Amino acid sequence: MLPEVTPAVLRALAQAHWLAEHLAEPPRPAHLLCALCLEPEGRVATILAEFGISRDELCLQLLEQKVLPVFPPTPLVEDTDLPRLIQGFFRVLRAAKRLAREHTGESTVASEYVLVALAQADEHCRGCLERLGLPLERLQTRVQPEATTLSLDEPLQMTPSPESYSLARIVDANFNRAREACRVVEDYCRFVLNDPGLHRDWRLLRHELSELVSQSNLPLTVARDTPGDVGTAAGEEVARRYSFAHLVRVNCSRLQEALRTIEEALRLHDADLAARLAPLRYRCYTLEKATLILQASQEALAHCRLCVIITGALCAQPLETTVKEVLAGGADMIQLREKNLPDRELLRRAEQLRRWTSEARALFTVNDRPDVAVLVQADGVHLGQTDLPISQVRRLVGAQKLIGLSTHNLEQLRHAVESGANYVGVGPVFPTTTKSISELAGLEYVRQAAKETTLPAFAIGGITSANVAQVVEAGLRRIAVSSVVCRSENPRAVVRELRRFLEGASGS
Repeated sequence: MLPEVTPAVLRALAQAHWLAEHLAEPPRPAHLLCALCLEPEGRVATILAEFGISRDELCLQLLEQKVLPVFPPTPLVEDTDLPRLIQGFFRVLRAAKRLAREHTGESTVASEYVLVALAQADEHCRGCLERLGLPLERLQTRVQPEATTLSLDEPLQMTPSPESYSLARIVDANFNRAREACRVVEDYCRFVLNDPGLHRDWRLLRHELSELVSQSNLPLTVARDTPGDVGTAAGEEVARRYSFAHLVRVNCSRLQEALRTIEEALRLHDADLAARLAPLRYRCYTLEKATLILQASQEALAHCRLCVIITGALCAQPLETTVKEVLAGGADMIQLREKNLPDRELLRRAEQLRRWTSEARALFTVNDRPDVAVLVQADGVHLGQTDLPISQVRRLVGAQKLIGLSTHNLEQLRHAVESGANYVGVGPVFPTTTKSISELAGLEYVRQAAKETTLPAFAIGGITSANVAQVVEAGLRRIAVSSVVCRSENPRAVVRELRRFLEGASGS
């Protein structure tokens, strides 16, 4: 089982592998210790500075070099990279995990425990630290002060001040509450939503909280007094959870309250550290919204596979004939996209499509125009990257209408999830005649989107019965099409042919 690591350790592992490749050596502990020193405000750099140790001097000794290599900026590292990055350092990380669990009860591997594990396990790392004035015993005392034993003629009474003791108890209780709540939502995203992106974001939030609280250096486990805690006597209210959405809301509330309490308590101890908690709380608000909307979107669009985008000028048949044939063929959603119609004509056409789709019990959305979507009681509105932001459109259309967003890369997709989109367009996948495209997102972006999120995602752009199988093979089982249907003399047959591929993919 792979150990869980904080973002700082994940970045250090990536830099250690870069360093090993740069020096044409297999990864070794000296590379990892050098990489841990790189972040100027990181935990390892802070500990070294306390003992007057120059990071550059330590790295030169570790690498046995006269000149340090110029490290590249740390790339964005995903949790999925961990199996590759852990190669060569598994024993050290396992030892660091054991140290963390003994010290805090938290099994997430933070950088200071990796530092101790490296000094314990590797003679070269230990020797370099000792020569610069940091022997292993002093390092262990610095990182794990309560684990240190003293041999004295008379017992030494070490009673923390009542204020610091109470502060540690407050932080410890709320830190545990926050971690537990975060883990509940994290597992919901993992096992219920099956969403890689949100699962990763919640886990990173939990790791960053653990890393931040560890920097307080408060004796959390020493101050813990569960038998004497008056709050445990009353116990937490055992309330029923009525749905997964209710479960998420309750635990997000617990997490946000706990974060706020930790932040306020730390203002008595370290105001700068307390200030760094606020962004975590704000991120929790964003992730809660994204999680709840993703669940609702999965339910609302569970059976929606094929969206047909209708533009009157593209239709080979009369508009009414085309739309009704498309619906008879099995289209699940119709989107009206008219860029050049006067507003009154657009409204009249939207009213017609609303009527026809209602009769067929299909979804209906309007492209670009939230005002028209509201007026005709459409099911939703679809936006482009240069249209009004989702937050503002949501104020116009309300909470119940669907909002879709076209995306062309992974960054836009992640922003769409965080912003509360109900579904996304992914593309353009292939060249298309309905839009002038400077650059294709291609099938590679389809693969990325399929791995990133389970938010309903429709591949779009030049999709036909000749290439739809490639889209399905790349991982997306929803598509949006336009000209291949509208320009056909037999739109019903084209829709049925496309559905045949999609339903085959669903059945498999």
